[in-house]
Amino acid sequence: MIKKPSGHEVTTVGLLAFWADKLLKKYEVQIGSSRQYDVHMFCEEIAKNKAYKIMYNPDNIYHWDIHNLLSGVFHEIGHIIYDWDSHVYGEIRHVADEYMAERYSLDMMKKYYPNSIPFVIKHTKSLFKDLLLEPQYKDHYIAFKQIEEYQ
Repeated sequence: MIKKPSGHEVTTVGLLAFWADKLLKKYEVQIGSSRQYDVHMFCEEIAKNKAYKIMYNPDNIYHWDIHNLLSGVFHEIGHIIYDWDSHVYGEIRHVADEYMAERYSLDMMKKYYPNSIPFVIKHTKSLFKDLLLEPQYKDHYIAFKQIEEYQ
């Protein structure tokens, strides 16, 4: 039996498709669902500087309201825009990647969805104590603590 996507999944795919088409015109971008990682969204490079996939976890995406969903979409697009892994090397590479992606996300939110910014800031600040406890989110925690809006 084919499982019908939920309304939240349809919204997620729609936002990813819309913004990827608008902001990532020079790349091929595949969008889909995956339970490969215990995260809300992730992106992976398929072909260097040519093709990427942005995936959402259908089990975790429900934890995000529309404001955080938009922020997540821009965050993953930010990873592609800033070509993660190619500018900073060494131990701080992942922190720098997360910082650039989140900075891009907030800048895009300010431009297109300024009324959502307070909700994203409140949500992110509330996660800081939990992120510190999760080894998989250590780089996010360090990076996000450097962002002015999250101080």
